[in-house]
Amino acid sequence: MRTDVRSFDVFDTLIARRDIHPRAVFHKVEARSGTANFATMRIASEAVARRCADYSFDDIYNVLVTRFGIASTDAQRLQELELEVEREQYVPIRRNCDAVRPGDVFVSDMYLPQSFIAEAIATTCNLEGNPLYVSARGKCSGRIWRSLRSRFRITRHLGDNLHSDVAMPMLHGIAARWSTISRRTRAETLVERLGYGSLARACRVARLGRHDTDPKLQRLIEAQIGLNFPLLYVAALCLIRCGLRNGWTNFLFSSRDCYLLHRIFTHLVARLGLPWRATYFLTSRVARSYPSEAYQRYFHALCGDEPTVVVDICGFGLSLSRLFNATGRVNTPIFLVQYMPHLCRFAWYRKLHGIKDWPSITGLVNIADNLTLEALNPAEHAMVVDVIDTAGAFQPVYANLPQSTRSADFSRSLIDAFDSALTSAASIPDSDLKAWLTTVDRRHVASIIRALTWSLRAVAPIRAQQITENMAVGTILASRRAASRPTAVI
Repeated sequence: MRTDVRSFDVFDTLIARRDIHPRAVFHKVEARSGTANFATMRIASEAVARRCADYSFDDIYNVLVTRFGIASTDAQRLQELELEVEREQYVPIRRNCDAVRPGDVFVSDMYLPQSFIAEAIATTCNLEGNPLYVSARGKCSGRIWRSLRSRFRITRHLGDNLHSDVAMPMLHGIAARWSTISRRTRAETLVERLGYGSLARACRVARLGRHDTDPKLQRLIEAQIGLNFPLLYVAALCLIRCGLRNGWTNFLFSSRDCYLLHRIFTHLVARLGLPWRATYFLTSRVARSYPSEAYQRYFHALCGDEPTVVVDICGFGLSLSRLFNATGRVNTPIFLVQYMPHLCRFAWYRKLHGIKDWPSITGLVNIADNLTLEALNPAEHAMVVDVIDTAGAFQPVYANLPQSTRSADFSRSLIDAFDSALTSAASIPDSDLKAWLTTVDRRHVASIIRALTWSLRAVAPIRAQQITENMAVGTILASRRAASRPTAVI
């Protein structure tokens, strides 16, 4: 009796390559081995070997020896090196891996040895024990489908090739579904088109490695990795370039919106070897607008005597101007990713609070929905409304703002997705970072910010929490404003 199973293609369905195109492996082998023109010879050798119906990995390298005069010992070394580079390239496509059940079948049209592919599936995907069928052209020709139908009742096949994985199994009466997850997303394509190819590839690797069965959390994960992470990465490069140009050495990253930006900046500064100080600045509109004496001492301590800049994701600089005037540090510059000046609001605010001096503000863009930016940039703590000074050791005082369990899940998923992207970005070559510092432009940030509209559906569940919190913050500010007014003398 035949068993009901599902079948899965292997490459670009369960396993992806970091560099997308398999020929990138040949160029890496050429560079690592020092064998001139290896990639060209390897591609030509495979084209010759493919003339046989069931060619193998050994057949390809035999052609390399006979046609191009590569010594047998050198060919053996190159063959082993190719397998080594292949292993380094593999990353799991987690969503498809999670769909595999015990007994399901793996089917691959591939020249690599079956034992090697089985090992790759076990180590990359953490899947063992499933039957594996490997041939040179079994899926493409239809031979493997006839053979499998005699052993199993395949209820569905999943694969990335329209001909081999969709048309041919359907021709043999097997339901099939096309998987396109390994391809670049439009966000990754945008980042690559802007000139950040290795960043786009790092985001793709992180995306493929994350999967959540909750569709709302999955959309947030994809928005974080595909859009917000590269946005922060490019913005951090812009900030570094501004720091070098302006002589800034002390960077204060405003909580909570800069929780993730601070981490990217710290990562990049360390890799570039810059002797700068980057501090996560415990702050909020409440703390800045009505700074206590302890909070003013805290800000003085952070600034010290170094050339300091205060960094934030988005804003007008209104509450920071209150803090700067209160502490006498009106010459402290502000760096905003999104800066939308509102002259009428400035005039009203300055008159309301008696502000005499306005800070210097550097803004990268003046477009986009700041609520979307804030939604994609959560922190692991509540809003800071003040600090307690204990002999120069400052401890935050948090607001008791309402937050649902669901909102906490959203924040955790966004931060976890960010962690995956930052880990993946460690593979970006130092040479790329140094090159990007000379080419990065605020227009690149603007292009990615415009694309945030693609994530509106993803962040929609967070909007209700944002509205609730903003109303609570407004109440706190009103209370502080009332408390700061002088008491009338009767």
